[in-house]
Amino acid sequence: MYRSQQTDLGLSVLQQKKDKTLQTLIKTILQGWPKNKADTPKEIGHYYLFQEELSYQDGIVFRGERAVIPKQLWREITQCIHSSHLGVDGCLRRARECVYWQGMNEQIKSHVQQCDTCHAVDCNQQKETLRPHEMPDRPWAKGIPDIVISDNGPQFSSQEFQKFSDHWAFLHKTSSPGYPQSNGKAESAVKTAKRLMRKAQMSRQDPYLAILDHRNTPTHGLSTSPAQRLLSRHTKTLLPTKTSLLQPKIQNSLKELITNQQRQQTYYDRSAKDLDTLKTR
Repeated sequence: MYRSQQTDLGLSVLQQKKDKTLQTLIKTILQGWPKNKADTPKEIGHYYLFQEELSYQDGIVFRGERAVIPKQLWREITQCIHSSHLGVDGCLRRARECVYWQGMNEQIKSHVQQCDTCHAVDCNQQKETLRPHEMPDRPWAKGIPDIVISDNGPQFSSQEFQKFSDHWAFLHKTSSPGYPQSNGKAESAVKTAKRLMRKAQMSRQDPYLAILDHRNTPTHGLSTSPAQRLLSRHTKTLLPTKTSLLQPKIQNSLKELITNQQRQQTYYDRSAKDLDTLKTR
């Protein structure tokens, strides 16, 4: 049996009605904010700086697209965010997509850092590729590719696959033997999937929920999640999610990908240099 934490917007509504601080905040949002912060009720003073981002819809306070979580649910939401063991950065990126409360970052960090499962499965970060692949500048799925990049597995190095690539008129490139970092994206995806499965097994969580959470967590260095880049929208998870986040919105992450790639290469090249060209006789 798997354990699951679920906190929907309906429960948030009920808890917000019980939370005196949020009731004061709701009243202020509806009646209007004072001109001076000094005139704002003390318990909601920290909301004053971003008052323009706050709205009240369907019985819930939102900061932008993020539901403001009442204090009674902070611990439960933190557990829900961390249920898939995405690490500190992954949990923070996921939380910042759809929920907010004062001190959220510190609470999530503290919770994750005390997790025995995460400590048991943590691994060293793998090096990035030295020579980044060129990013496609147009849609490429569902048709014959221009280039296929793979490792040197027998299924790819075989004569049969060579004939297949010739027949379908695409270029086949392989990574350097004994250097898995050159196929780093695929290696990283496999490593991530294995780590998610191990953590789910150790914590008796549903692995499919872990994968779902990963797909809805913004990728490091980007502002979008895998689900957003593939489907142009979030997919529904156990976290409270505003309906507008589930509506399609075209995402173009090419510029972010290129910028992130260039930054990674700059960091990598700080401790590397080009070798002299070998002379041939």
